[in-house]
Amino acid sequence: MEDPACPPATLVYIASIPDRQLRERIARHPACPPELLRTLAVGNSWAVRQQVAEHPVCPADTLLRLGRDSSEAVRIAVAASAKCPLELFESFGWDKQYDVARAALSNSRCPPEVLTTAASHPDLYTRQVVARHPRCPAETLSQLARDPSYAVAAFAVSNPACLPQALEQASTHSRETVRWSVAGNESCPAEVLQRLMQDPHPQVARTAADNPKLPAHLRAMWQLAH
Repeated sequence: MEDPACPPATLVYIASIPDRQLRERIARHPACPPELLRTLAVGNSWAVRQQVAEHPVCPADTLLRLGRDSSEAVRIAVAASAKCPLELFESFGWDKQYDVARAALSNSRCPPEVLTTAASHPDLYTRQVVARHPRCPAETLSQLARDPSYAVAAFAVSNPACLPQALEQASTHSRETVRWSVAGNESCPAEVLQRLMQDPHPQVARTAADNPKLPAHLRAMWQLAH
């Protein structure tokens, strides 16, 4: 069974043995056929179901069923899957277990409208995940740039999709972590970077000076002065 080229018929036969560990190994075997994964997804331990959900050829209908599984670990596996059904993202984004929500909101398939809704999630770590996502809409990033949590705001203004107006507003934030994130964003307007080069926090000033968006002559002047 260690052979990656093990015939599917052999895997089907071994799966008929009522042994949890054997079935876990079969469920993660690269040659496990989709029909066998469907079978293993029903009536087996959560560990077997998790392996089924993580398998790259797990059928869409099986992922859809496992997305409503009672096990948090199984739902996380579905939420993180590159084949996660789109219709699950909305419910995953508000799953009672925050790790499920974060897994779904980190998924590259997560729809922008789900990210927008999740921007008001009560958990700040979940909002951080939203703020980092490359598909997060610019308007949502502007909202997150004003988040009560400076950590969320910092992630939002470090996102390349963040609007120039939001970056300019955040460049005067009371927390240097937020200003540093603005200074490192290559979408930051040159005039904002020029102001941040004078920031009282040395790391913010240096990051602004090192930003490729800053005109070369301004960088040269800053380097001469420092």
